Amino acid sequence: HNHFGDNFFLEIQYHNTELQKKINQRIIQISKEMDIRLIFGYDSHYILPSQSVERDNYLEARGIIYDEDEKGWYMDYPDEQEVRRRLKEQGVLTDDQINECIANTDLLLDFDDIELNKDIKLPKNYLFNGEWVKGPGKALIDVINKAAGKMQIIAEDLGFLTQEVIDLKEYSTWPGLAIYQFAFDSRNPRDPYLPENYKENVVAYIGTHDNDTLLHLLQERQDLIPHIEYCLNAKGIDEIYDKMISRLHRSRANTVILTMQDYLKEGGEYRINTPGTPSGNWQYRLSENYKTQELVDKITRLTIESNRHGN
Repeated sequence: HNHFGDNFFLEIQYHNTELQKKINQRIIQISKEMDIRLIFGYDSHYILPSQSVERDNYLEARGIIYDEDEKGWYMDYPDEQEVRRRLKEQGVLTDDQINECIANTDLLLDFDDIELNKDIKLPKNYLFNGEWVKGPGKALIDVINKAAGKMQIIAEDLGFLTQEVIDLKEYSTWPGLAIYQFAFDSRNPRDPYLPENYKENVVAYIGTHDNDTLLHLLQERQDLIPHIEYCLNAKGIDEIYDKMISRLHRSRANTVILTMQDYLKEGGEYRINTPGTPSGNWQYRLSENYKTQELVDKITRLTIESNRHGN
């Protein structure tokens, strides 16, 4: 690997099978013996859960049948928190090794000016036969804005965006999303998810319905605590918690949205949705006695102090 220098990695995957566990153990051994860094690799066959059907149809059309071989395999494209959970469930890597895998995977985020080749045709089978077609772009935005009238539209602009998409979103004037939970992995003071870096035309969250609760995130990501404490001049999870919520409210974002779980300081068992999982989601319900005077006073104080109470 001397030929590639720092650009050579050994890939870890999170499938919860005995074979994958043995492979990862061997990879870790080689990593130590030859001083090769670890990287995490998705084995994703689809992005959205609904696309799993198209994937199965395509395999069937090609006569490909996995059956027992797929048991214990993850085919989806989860977020980082779910990747960490699965690696821990697998029980092979230490927390430091998991952090190394994620950090080295995040190196790819530094690449700029990537334009996707949309001239590549999609695979053909008896259920679909398609190809990438360039969309109408600004013309579509104009039609939507005309039809929507005064209706407010939010652009979900999370993940990797090409410059073409960024320009189109700016043309639309629709606010994008800013997720405070995403702000700390980069260890970058200019991270766009830090409240002090928000633009006004943004909808800011601690986390959306697809993210973990703030309390559970802080409990699970002990590796981030020292960095967050430094950023917020806080000590311990309780103080971090309060300062994150306060700082979000005081940001320049025109709109701030918090889940009730984060206002109530509830744990991971109260998470609304875990993307890529087929069951156990959207079960959350508020308890009958959730509305205490303490909660009312807290939300009122945050709203007034951040000047978000309107006229």
